[in-house]
Amino acid sequence: MRRTGTITGEGIRLLGPDLEAPRPRAARRALDSGQRRALDAVAAGHHVIVHGGPGGGRTALALAAADASGEDAPLLAPRRLAAGRLRDALAVRGHGTARAMTPPALAHAIARADALRRGLGEPTLVTGAEQDALLAELIAERPAWHLDVDPGARTLPGFRTERAI
Repeated sequence: MRRTGTITGEGIRLLGPDLEAPRPRAARRALDSGQRRALDAVAAGHHVIVHGGPGGGRTALALAAADASGEDAPLLAPRRLAAGRLRDALAVRGHGTARAMTPPALAHAIARADALRRGLGEPTLVTGAEQDALLAELIAERPAWHLDVDPGARTLPGFRTERAI
């Protein structure tokens, strides 16, 4: 992996794209018939889910879709590593406006944009441990509970994960 990058005034190195990222040819003529149907659906404004194994042409299709859309369309990948590889491939190909992200990252971006639009400030992500502590506090503050459960059981982690959410 060979990355470009710059160093900020604070000494933080900002990494650029992986210059050794695969550069699949995404010309329309190079796509197979299934990929062309998916690309036609994207061009028609439909959402498309693409499944396939390694080397099956998913990245080539994503790059072709980015070429065809010409806008800030999100491309979703199931995991952060895959999204990072897709971001690198997009950057190397010069698709600065297309975004590659995971579904949770897209959900956070939507929630963030909505909160900022409504003047609520930026939402905060919490870890699992922080969420557990918050739930324990909320459960402890509530004297009456809608379930007929022993008060001691409400202090157990299993109650918070199975009942409270």
